[in-house]
Amino acid sequence: VLGDIEPGFAEEFAAAVASIPTSKVVAFGSAGGSVHDALIAGQMIRALRLDTTLSNNCYSACPLVFMGGLERTIWPPFPELGFHQLAVRNGGRVEPINVSYQEIREYAEIMGVDPQFVLSAMFSAIPSEMYTPDLRVLCESGVATFVYRLCTHYD
Repeated sequence: VLGDIEPGFAEEFAAAVASIPTSKVVAFGSAGGSVHDALIAGQMIRALRLDTTLSNNCYSACPLVFMGGLERTIWPPFPELGFHQLAVRNGGRVEPINVSYQEIREYAEIMGVDPQFVLSAMFSAIPSEMYTPDLRVLCESGVATFVYRLCTHYD
């Protein structure tokens, strides 16, 4: 799955997954987009018990979809996962008290990812910038369950 996570992405993703019922792994690369659609797609991935990996850099809303995988793998050449604050359509930031951040916190908990890390990573960059944490931090926080030669979820 390459490309932006636009409104309607979750429905398109559901149709794509249904058309290939033997799929076990979903590979992502995206500049991000709709948090709402990312959360729905991530929940769908978890419900279908699929794994996720990266085929390219995964920014903004994309890490949320990635977190939906049972196993979340990052292989060399190590694409980046990037986080930033939520943005409104004009590019301004969404205030930290917005309910969307609570939804992200709850989603991260359900996915077995440290919600404090996810929110901290998001608040590390304004909407026009990107925070790309070290791969080891992605392991420690549970964002990734396996990073080649760095960590496994058994560590």
